Amino acid sequence: MNARRGFTLIEALFAVATVALLTMGAAVLYASVRESLEAQSEEIAVCGALRSEMERAVAIPFGQLAGGAGSVMTDGHNLTRTLTITPCDLDGNGTPETNAVIITVSVNDRQLSLLRADSAGRVGKH
Repeated sequence: MNARRGFTLIEALFAVATVALLTMGAAVLYASVRESLEAQSEEIAVCGALRSEMERAVAIPFGQLAGGAGSVMTDGHNLTRTLTITPCDLDGNGTPETNAVIITVSVNDRQLSLLRADSAGRVGKH
């Protein structure tokens, strides 16, 4: 009987093809995970910017609140910010109260809204 040593050419090609397929699968998985992490990183940056901008808006004295637009840089992302101040009708009679507003902060496509009354906490018609 002839003793066999080593691999045949077919066996070697099959092994190389198997390794290549496994490597391609791992590369596709890696790219998918990386893309997902980048998207999550941007989402975290947008949410952080949204909260920060709302905190800045709430810190402004009630009488000095004014809407506006601009940009904010967070973690290397340049984001569009919009601040909207809307008079609020709390009692439903169709006339907005002078001492209550809805503050809406928009960063890119996300929004955060807050109802704010004057600094004395009085809400009503004056």
